[in-house]
Amino acid sequence: MAITKPYAADADEIISHRYDQGADLWTTPDRRLLKGTPFSAYGSALLLLELGLEPQDPLLKGVAELSFYARARADARFREALAALQGQLVEGMIVPQRMSPKLAGLSFCRKGQPSALATARYQEILANLERG
Repeated sequence: MAITKPYAADADEIISHRYDQGADLWTTPDRRLLKGTPFSAYGSALLLLELGLEPQDPLLKGVAELSFYARARADARFREALAALQGQLVEGMIVPQRMSPKLAGLSFCRKGQPSALATARYQEILANLERG
């Protein structure tokens, strides 16, 4: 894993929830990936990617690639969401506004504090838009 030292405890916390849905790797016993919790297979994968996990695992790689589709970037709903996000920037930085109580203890996404990782992800979105 390429998770940087400041976020190692956050990654450990996320990984500690890998059995919460009833099976391994955040899945339900019937091997479903999505369930309404920040520690679903999908949600945990996104969190770990934000912390710097290299997307080598096929599931993580698949989740990471979804954000790069040109069709999604051209969708009006995507543009509306981006405009809403841009309206919440504080001095050019992303500041988490609403957090799940289960995520409150993680240092990389503290409510009301600028997030370097979230801002880096925002900059990546802008770069993808420039590429067209």
